Amino acid sequence: MSVLAAGLTLAWGCLAVLTLAMAGMLRQLRELQTEVVALRSEQGMQPWRAALGRRLPQLADAGPAILLVLDPGCGLCDEVHEPFTRLPAEHPSTRFEVLSPRPPRQHWTDAPGIRSRVDPELVTELDLPWAPALLHVDHDGTVLAAQPVVAAQQISQQVAGLLSRAMAPQGAR
Repeated sequence: MSVLAAGLTLAWGCLAVLTLAMAGMLRQLRELQTEVVALRSEQGMQPWRAALGRRLPQLADAGPAILLVLDPGCGLCDEVHEPFTRLPAEHPSTRFEVLSPRPPRQHWTDAPGIRSRVDPELVTELDLPWAPALLHVDHDGTVLAAQPVVAAQQISQQVAGLLSRAMAPQGAR
């Protein structure tokens, strides 16, 4: 084996190890973020609760909505795309929107039945500690519920849970 081939093989090997290490660190960071949110929740410190019950006119429209708040640098945000695009067909009476502080990737803006909006001020105002996050918003822009997306495979169940919890109090009136 020549010196050039050996050096090139070594460089590719180092690049692969660095990529795996970075992926592991990002996964650990996400797990740590989830643990911190859970710990704060146990201690009664729930910063995202400030958004609950607030009426945000920017989110008002003709009917309830599920809002997916993204961070374009988030790996899980890309994994959520395909399952999220199936949701408008499963819940035709609910509008689905994607909110991001920066322009999301092209596949988000081209998703049929899902409105995509870029509004860094609104994302800052919501002040959610995780991304991606799901928000259930009433027709008048009132935030009814908020929760982190646990896994791409579970987003359908999470949305169904958000919608059913919101319907229970309305049915009891």
